[in-house]
Formats: sequence, C-alpha cells, structure tokens
Amino acid sequence: AMGLPAMPTRSLARSTMAQDNADAYRTLEDPFGGDEPLALVAPLRPDLTLLHAAAADADGNCLLTPPHSEATFGAMAARHGVLVTAERIVGRDEIRAHAGAVRLPGRYVRAVAQAPFGGHPGGLYGAGVPGVEPYAEDPPFLVDFRRACRAPADLDAWIERWVLEPGDHDGYLRRLGDDHLSVLRARGRAAAWEAEL
Repeated sequence: AMGLPAMPTRSLARSTMAQDNADAYRTLEDPFGGDEPLALVAPLRPDLTLLHAAAADADGNCLLTPPHSEATFGAMAARHGVLVTAERIVGRDEIRAHAGAVRLPGRYVRAVAQAPFGGHPGGLYGAGVPGVEPYAEDPPFLVDFRRACRAPADLDAWIERWVLEPGDHDGYLRRLGDDHLSVLRARGRAAAWEAEL
C-alpha cells in the first residue's frame, strides 16, 4: 500500500518461515550500525482485494468499523482494485455524515454490491451506521470448514454445500437460516457479554 520495495521485520529471523520464504526475505547489515542484521520482507501485491464494509455508496466510498486490522492496506496494495461487499449501499449524504469512518475511498474500488452478512463467518462489530446491525463471528462454522480442509473429498462436499448449491448470496443466507443469523446478531451486540456471564 505504501509502494515500498520492502519492509523491515523482526518476526521471521531465525525461524523456518524465513527459510520457507527465502524468495521474499532478505537480511542486510544495519545501515545505522546496529549489532543485529536488518531483515526485510517483500511486499504482497494482490491482483484484487475482496473487502466487506459496514456501508458503501455507489462510488465505492466505504465505511469500515473497528477492528480495522490490515483491511485497507491490502485493498490499497491491490494492482487492479477492490471488490467491495457492504451490509448496506447508502447515499452520498450518509457517507458525508460519517466521513470519519471512510477508511477506503472510492478511487480504489472497482465494484460494490450490497450483501447483508457478507462478512460471515467473520463478524461486524461496532457498526454505528444507521440500519446496520453488528454480528459476531461464527466459530462453529469456521471449525466445520477447518475439518473439511483435512481431506479433499470433505472439502469438495463443503464447497458444494456452502458455495455451489446456494447459488447466490440470498441462498447462502437461507442455508444459514434466520435462527442462526439471529444468534449471531445477538452475540454481536455491545452488551452480549452480559448474556454470556
């Protein structure tokens, strides 16, 4: 995202990750005279980045909610732009009213589509955008996916069930079911911790 040829890191030194990624990892003498060599990693440049936002306008200006993680950096580093899904497509006036939450401007976005629960199985917290309800992560769904990844036949069956059979996003939500989505909404509310106690 910053257009740099490399970034310093300390996290891979003396690990097998440094060896396994030798094509993107280099060390050199510290130009400032430090005792430790300086480690550098090559940048990741995806062709396209997929990003889910709380809301976006038709121009692709995206309202993102915390935690932001690396989402915008991956988006801004993409060679060919970003494909955005959003809980809601809103008007420009609503984007202006929440301008402080626009973390990804439309100039990076190639396309935007409305997709409620488009962040599933991840969560969407602290929405604060009118008409957008937060929802929690779905750990059982993620565990089921991890189990499926252990054997090619199981993964094929999982993809058939969750990607191909639903046909579209509405079909995916129907497969998850209203009861399940309601539980995720309830767990995503700010006071959800009280119910867990």
